Amino acid sequence: MEFLTEYWEVFLFSLIPLLGTLILAWWLSPLGGLLTVKNEIFAAVALPNLAHGIASLLLFLQIIPGEKETFLIVVTMFFMLVVDLLIPKINEKFHMPELVYGGLFVCGNTATLLTLSLSWQGSSQIKNTFSGEIMAFSNSELLILFSLAFICWSSFYFFRGYLFHITLNERDRRFSKLPGYKLMFFLIPWFKISAITLGSIICGPLLTTSLLIVPSLFSVRKTAGIERYLLRITVIGLFSTFLGFNLAILLDYPPAPLISFSLI
Repeated sequence: MEFLTEYWEVFLFSLIPLLGTLILAWWLSPLGGLLTVKNEIFAAVALPNLAHGIASLLLFLQIIPGEKETFLIVVTMFFMLVVDLLIPKINEKFHMPELVYGGLFVCGNTATLLTLSLSWQGSSQIKNTFSGEIMAFSNSELLILFSLAFICWSSFYFFRGYLFHITLNERDRRFSKLPGYKLMFFLIPWFKISAITLGSIICGPLLTTSLLIVPSLFSVRKTAGIERYLLRITVIGLFSTFLGFNLAILLDYPPAPLISFSLI
């Protein structure tokens, strides 16, 4: 009975971070499915580490004070969007996108490990997320995160026909004249970078990459139809996040590795 009481107290104390992580799972898991369908799953490996590396450098160089998390996320998101928009042009020269994403993965990890080894000042947030902890939330930050995820996926659902056409036939110009096509083509990079940047800074690159890749790995050949495929991925992401977070409370261990383990 004492064990259950202690568990319940810790659970209530961790409720806001748990809800925030569930929102990110709801956002990131189907995004990973879309990247898989577009054959851009290498982005799920490289971009979270790149976002974490950029945030580490910004804090290390004291461009952004450690307590300004919102500003840190916005500036990191800007750099990530620039990189994402440049990737197609780089691919035209290299013709091997996996090499480009591999280079970004190395750059991101190098920046994170180098800054952490040189100084801990202003990098406690990066250190904690890199070691598997989840960033603390306020109620207002949780509401903002939920609003962003809700706007993203309600837009995707409303324009899902265009989304699937863009995903499967990105270079097919027949769809470019459809109403809403240009809006979705403009919003997709913003939504992708927003989710990956927030996930990397809030819960670290390991969990972000796991949520993008693992649910798709176990669903890609088991579901007929892209809507059921994305629904299955979302359910796996949410259930594994809840299970892993509760295991972390029971074992007094950082949540990110256990959530990743639960996904597998």
